[in-house]
Amino acid sequence: MKHILLTVILFACAAAPARSQSSDKPPPVEPTNATEADQQKASKESRLEEKYQAWVALLTPQQQAWERVLQSELDGFYFPIHKREKVAGKSNAWDFIQDDPNLPRVLLIGDSVSRAYTPTVREELEGKANVHRAPANCGPTATGLKKMDIWLGDENWDIIHFNFGIHDRFTSIADYTQRLEQIVKRMQQTGAVLVWASTTPIPDDPEKNNTAASIIERNAAAEKVMQKYGVAIDDLFTAMTPRLAELQNPNDVHFNGPGNEFLGKQVAMFLWSQLPKQFKACADSLDFSYFANATDPGDLRSMKAELIAAATGDVLTLEGTETARYAWATLPVPKRGWELVGRASVEASITNCGPSPSEAMLCVVPDHGWDAVVDSATLAPGESRRFSCDLRATFPDGTPKLDPTRVRKMQVVVPKATGDVKLELRDLRIVGKASPWAIPPDRLEVPSVEVGLPAAGRRVKYQLAGDEQTSIYCILQLPRDWKPGMKFPLIVEFPGNIYYTQDCYSTGLPDQCVISYGITKGSGAICVSLPFIDRAVGGIAEHGWGNADETAEYAEEVVEEICTKFGGDEKNILLTGFSRGAIACGYIGLRNDHIASLWKGFHACQHYDGDGWNGATMDGAMERARRFKGKAVFQTDNSSAMFQPLMDTMGAEAIFARSGLGAHACAMFLDDRHSTLQLREWFVKLVDD
Repeated sequence: MKHILLTVILFACAAAPARSQSSDKPPPVEPTNATEADQQKASKESRLEEKYQAWVALLTPQQQAWERVLQSELDGFYFPIHKREKVAGKSNAWDFIQDDPNLPRVLLIGDSVSRAYTPTVREELEGKANVHRAPANCGPTATGLKKMDIWLGDENWDIIHFNFGIHDRFTSIADYTQRLEQIVKRMQQTGAVLVWASTTPIPDDPEKNNTAASIIERNAAAEKVMQKYGVAIDDLFTAMTPRLAELQNPNDVHFNGPGNEFLGKQVAMFLWSQLPKQFKACADSLDFSYFANATDPGDLRSMKAELIAAATGDVLTLEGTETARYAWATLPVPKRGWELVGRASVEASITNCGPSPSEAMLCVVPDHGWDAVVDSATLAPGESRRFSCDLRATFPDGTPKLDPTRVRKMQVVVPKATGDVKLELRDLRIVGKASPWAIPPDRLEVPSVEVGLPAAGRRVKYQLAGDEQTSIYCILQLPRDWKPGMKFPLIVEFPGNIYYTQDCYSTGLPDQCVISYGITKGSGAICVSLPFIDRAVGGIAEHGWGNADETAEYAEEVVEEICTKFGGDEKNILLTGFSRGAIACGYIGLRNDHIASLWKGFHACQHYDGDGWNGATMDGAMERARRFKGKAVFQTDNSSAMFQPLMDTMGAEAIFARSGLGAHACAMFLDDRHSTLQLREWFVKLVDD
């Protein structure tokens, strides 16, 4: 047996090299002299050219013509790079652009800095403009004078965005100014809107004889030329200067990836502001001049606002007044409304005019239980950015976030605000077109909150006697089939924290609670949404527990009053909540024996008591769990491994369900997905038992 095994091993060892020799490429041979190195280089270039020509052969005649222009105009450094990228299937700044005849034509002219930000400009202006690039690394003004006719070509341009500067750092100011004037005059013959981009900063480098001052001097000279000829200035120098340490490569005139993206977004935003009006037919300006007369104190929090009329459009200046978890300015929908149906997005330009970096959010906020759409970014001092809220945004599972017919306000939010925050909002627009909106057939719409007396089918703000002089309230909804004298199950719901991010818009207020409506679909049960309160300040705690004991006492009082006045069935009460509200099921709902005796069951969504947040430790949760006197618990998007021990201690039948929504939100309760149907069936069985 050993002999046979040895024979097999020897055979395998002998055979393996043969297979390797037949399938593997020989390793590259290092050149031994200059001649061999040149031969290898020529062979490599030949193979690249062969692949490139094979790629070109598949292009349209127009695309082939463009490649011939690039071959003629790009130098021996850039054209090989272009060929390698095309052979590899990569996009670059010199891609052929197939024009959409309904969009404006934009030409970018500039050096390698401009080349690096070109792809971002195209991405930002996709669907808004055809963004072309001159077929060259355009170099100094001397080259611009020689090549301008080739770069402009025979086509018409709507905007030309151009720069010369880094390659002119050794050109005399007199020659630089004279050449710039000649270039501007030639470009003006095209009839295009001209935009001059100031030259970005360069570092001092004695070895290369580079000085930062040379760019400052040439920008000053260029500014005079542009003012003389009425050319708009896209001041990239000023925009980039505060962020050089972060965005510029060390000892280099070029920028890193985020730096190129930053410049591209700056350029795209400026180009958008300069587009001729006829190309903004699909970008309708949203009037917010009425904001100047807004009297609702909810319009502003920890901010003051001033509307400034300018020739280029109204500017809303927002200044922080104090340190706050969140500060905001709200633009409520005007009486005539906003026509958002069939539109793609809402956009605005926001500039940080303050001395410190500031996060800013543009939010489009609907009602009827729909979620907000948010775009957020941190802006450096002096930085401007175009914010865009997609009106057809969805959750990860494809569930629509927003119904464009239900938008009730737009909001600029600043997290972690301070008194030195200063922002400017301008050019608020509806942009692009979208397919006709249709509400999903199984989607529930939650009634809006009203001010008035409770009645069947209405959601109203409701205050206990004695709270009239405070801001404490709950949201009460009597079912559509409510009648005096009848008994109805009661669902009590707590909200999440105030929490604004790109992916989550949670106000921390009872108004935003929707789980109870999703369970009942508006009939068969009374729903009440409770706040977390702090009577010391006479208000609602949007974050945290407020005063936990007072919140528990308030919940008991509300439940007692609803059962007494409106027919709530004290034997069939469900406590539910989202996020903070889910933790509150145990942390508040089992705070003492009396409140614990109210509940027949719990439903918790995305968190639960014992997860450690804000004092809700597992040890404490275990102690509270022993007070539970109900029958069952339903958990949505919570971990059975983490919370089943609590369920066992509670002695409750527990169901753990996954919604599949993929986000920190409650939209799953407003459609007919499996987990929601399961929850509704569970609730019916709970109250029928």
